[in-house]
Amino acid sequence: MIEPAEADPSLVAGLAVGLYLLYSLVQYPVVSRVLGKHIVYETPHFYIAAVMTAYVISTCMSSLFSSNKIIRLFGVLAVVTFVAAYAIHAATLVSVWCFFAAVLSFIIYVYFRNERTAPKTLRASFDAANAT
Repeated sequence: MIEPAEADPSLVAGLAVGLYLLYSLVQYPVVSRVLGKHIVYETPHFYIAAVMTAYVISTCMSSLFSSNKIIRLFGVLAVVTFVAAYAIHAATLVSVWCFFAAVLSFIIYVYFRNERTAPKTLRASFDAANAT
């Protein structure tokens, strides 16, 4: 685990939005089409702004409050890329942000690689440095 087990409000938002999106996928078909060099996903579900807000909160906010600098960096970059994806083309937000998130996944890979390969003394000093 990255953080100690505690109640995280973004977990509730993530669970709620996940269940809602699962329901929407089962009830309503998602249609995709190419627009320029991007993919547009057309979803007929309701409350798009509220669902997107809850999704961003659940995927980014907990990272912003992490005790680890690398994970906080991931959270900041996830929010920045969300805004950038929206600015690039709002209609293709989902596919563009997914691309950015795939690139950002490298940060998570680096975190876990360091956790697995670092000796315990090095890991302890790394954790102490990140505690500030």
